[in-house]
Amino acid sequence: MRDHERRQLALWTRPPGRSAVVSGEVHVWRAFFDVAGQPFHRLLDLLSDEEREQAARGLLPLHRRRAVASRGGLRRILARYLDADPRQLRFACGPNGKPSLDLPWTRSLAFNLSHSCGVALVAVTAGAEVGVDLERVRPSLDVERIADRFFASEEAAALKRLPHASRPAAFFAGWTRKEALLKAKGGRIGNALRAFRVSLDPDERLVELRMPDSPGESAHWSIRNLFPGPGWSAAVAVRGRCWELRRWEPPWARATGSDA
Repeated sequence: MRDHERRQLALWTRPPGRSAVVSGEVHVWRAFFDVAGQPFHRLLDLLSDEEREQAARGLLPLHRRRAVASRGGLRRILARYLDADPRQLRFACGPNGKPSLDLPWTRSLAFNLSHSCGVALVAVTAGAEVGVDLERVRPSLDVERIADRFFASEEAAALKRLPHASRPAAFFAGWTRKEALLKAKGGRIGNALRAFRVSLDPDERLVELRMPDSPGESAHWSIRNLFPGPGWSAAVAVRGRCWELRRWEPPWARATGSDA
């Protein structure tokens, strides 16, 4: 692992005793759900009947377990901010399926969840749209073909100019940045990923964003790179330019498997 990656990992710390997010802050929580000691049964108890039914549709026990863990973990995290029982939280969905808190917490927080292969990220803000995306970097994937289909032509060309070994990390850096912004805006994938451009440098912390069809709109958004761990790519997108990022790791879903 490179030195700057070690420094990025060190930024994920245990949160304070009580969580509060103020205007100008974005909190991103990282939770591991495939670790020894994970209190799965406690998270299952937090879910609504509908969430349990959705999780039960998973084809494999591992997938069902991860679905339960991510939803239960989301409830625990949001409840910290709202000083509420996690079981009492109710959610609503926007036109394209983006979740939000339902009454009486509708205007309290904005949040977004992404999970993959036993790891989840939850982004939380106050008064701003937010999106987060997390992907496992898969070197065997045909990233050039996928980039030709979903990326802007200049992004796909930039990917092909890189050394072959560097392409998977660059592709997933671009993909997570695009997905994070699209999720923040409440849109669908499809051709929407071609409507804006992002840099593909995996190490770029403050990501360059261009919207050729709406030049003024890009000034209202910012994207930041996240490093959840080796072999992962992630990004968070927020409406606004000047905000402080804080990275938390809940004690009940830490990489060490500790249970507090």
